[in-house]
Amino acid sequence: MYSDAACFFTRIENYNPDHVACLRMAISENFQISCSRLSKRFVNRGETLTAFEDISFQVRSGEFVCVLGPSGCGKTTLLRTIAGLETHTDGELVVKTSRADGNPDIGMVFQEQALFPWMTVYDNLAFVLGNNPDFLQAEIPSIVNEFLVKVGLEKFARYYPHQLSGGMKQRVSIARGFATRPEILLMDEPFVFLDFQTRLRLHELLLSLWQSFQKTVVFVTHDIEEAVLLAGRVIVMTARPGKIKKTIDINLDRPRDIFAIRHKKLFLGYIQTITELLKEEMQSLEIE
Repeated sequence: MYSDAACFFTRIENYNPDHVACLRMAISENFQISCSRLSKRFVNRGETLTAFEDISFQVRSGEFVCVLGPSGCGKTTLLRTIAGLETHTDGELVVKTSRADGNPDIGMVFQEQALFPWMTVYDNLAFVLGNNPDFLQAEIPSIVNEFLVKVGLEKFARYYPHQLSGGMKQRVSIARGFATRPEILLMDEPFVFLDFQTRLRLHELLLSLWQSFQKTVVFVTHDIEEAVLLAGRVIVMTARPGKIKKTIDINLDRPRDIFAIRHKKLFLGYIQTITELLKEEMQSLEIE
């Protein structure tokens, strides 16, 4: 058996219909994800822990949304719930799909680079595509080569994961996420363990790929600047149990120059606003 991360690093298969109501019709206009009063509770040895509660929001098709909040507020659990890897306790979760089998077309990129260590970079991508019934075997080599070029790893196709830097490994993970052509891509702090310069390069790469393919992206992060840099909308959560404190539209032009944008007053204003919101949550934790 593969690890949980290894099994779900790209398109989510064998989706449990009990996890989410999957509709082939539009939810509301062009919304692709809809959460209505969603809650998740865990019970351990008779004690109940609420990860998040009363969460309501929608994500439009092709939108890039970041979910930001204090550590332990349920961001990752919320993402895993949307992915179908966790079952929500209350509320309704609806994911639009165009697939004939009714399964949501979801890919996921985790914090850890879930690469198979015995496979080369090329084979890691080819394996995922080869086990996906939506792809013909004959087209896999051209797709793999296309995405290796897009992420700048064409010269490293025959390298193994242990021969790559952390940033290069995460580029492989991003390539796999987009190469499978999911309608929705969920990303759980994929750059959290990388240095600042590497994160900048991967921000630029991610925005370029998103701009090209216009996938629906929900991106979880602790990093305020990262959220404002990437997103069209930032959902700020409270401390646990996580609720939505505020949703902020990021009205910065696209495509975004990740270097020039840092000098814009509007960018800095968003940073300050979100910082104050999170400061309130940190102070509430100190009071407790």
